[in-house]
Amino acid sequence: MKKSALPRQYSLGRVRNLYEDLAWHYDFCCWMTESKSQQRTVDLAIRDKSETVLDVAVGTGYIIEATADKVKDGLVVAVDVSEHMMSKAKKKVSERDNVLLQYACAYNLPFRSATFDVVLNTYMLGLMPE
Repeated sequence: MKKSALPRQYSLGRVRNLYEDLAWHYDFCCWMTESKSQQRTVDLAIRDKSETVLDVAVGTGYIIEATADKVKDGLVVAVDVSEHMMSKAKKKVSERDNVLLQYACAYNLPFRSATFDVVLNTYMLGLMPE
């Protein structure tokens, strides 16, 4: 197996702590650096308004509203390991009936295989140690 060019030194605890600290200004950072690419991801990935979507590492829910709008007749299930990030996401979707937020880790998702039509993830994989 070829060794990765980038060091994988972020443990789950380190990632969780990092994002707990970043939660208060994360949306501004996303708006500045990732808003177009995240919207493009949603536009390309979701093809039908009745799809069931899993958003892994939803963070503050920066793209969750766009995702929920795109699947008006479907469901968005979003998970994250950071309580602070999830609390911000909850505020964004409190009025939506097609979004379910759940505290969960990408390493051990509590869902059966083939539950979702689409799985979204933006910028999490580079933080995973494996």
